[in-house]
Order: sequence, then structure tokens, then C-alpha cells
Amino acid sequence: MALIPKDSHCASKAEFSALLRHWYDGTDEKTIGDLDQVKGVATWVTVRTGGRDVRVHADTNRDGVRRYLELVGLHGPELPWRVERSQKGNINKVCVEPDATPTKGLFIYTMEPLEEPGVI
Repeated sequence: MALIPKDSHCASKAEFSALLRHWYDGTDEKTIGDLDQVKGVATWVTVRTGGRDVRVHADTNRDGVRRYLELVGLHGPELPWRVERSQKGNINKVCVEPDATPTKGLFIYTMEPLEEPGVI
């Protein structure tokens, strides 16, 4: 497996974790998406969780995926995803760190902004 196929959809966080693990262990690619095909901010994978779809950008990189998988190892595949304010001011940035800070290299956003920060 080279890259994760564009427009992949995961029906759960557990399915998403399995997809990332397969990619991380089976490739040495730097990003989950083909940045020759799309810009980094393009949606590459969607994940359904908490009744919402979230998008994972193509430029999500190995370091971000490694950290995500570490957190899954510590907290299980259903680890809480905290939705916080993005740099653009929308409440749509998914943070997986226990302190709700962004993870370097992990670019996950809700499709629609929330009215206030929360957990999905």
C-alpha cells in the first residue's frame, strides 16, 4: 500500500485507527495523501464519529499519524476528540491531545463548525 486512497471513508474512530496503522506500518510515505495530485488542505479521508463527519487533510504526515497511534495505544481507538477553534476562528479543529492542543502534523476538521468547543 502506498497512499491511502483519496475519498476513503471510515465509519468509526476504530476503523480510522486501523487505516492509519496499516498505512504507517506498510509504507514510508511522508503524507497520507498524494500532494502531487492535490493541495495539502484537500480532504483525503472522512471519518464518521459522534454523529458527525470529519475530514482529514491530505498533508497529515507521519509524525502526526505516529502521535495519533501512540494516543490510541494509551487510550484506545475511541479516544476523545476535542473540537476547538481553528486558526481561522471556526470551531472545527479536532484535537486529540489530552490537553486539547493541536497535534503537529495531524490535520482533522469537522465538516461544519460547532457553536462551542466540545467533544465528539
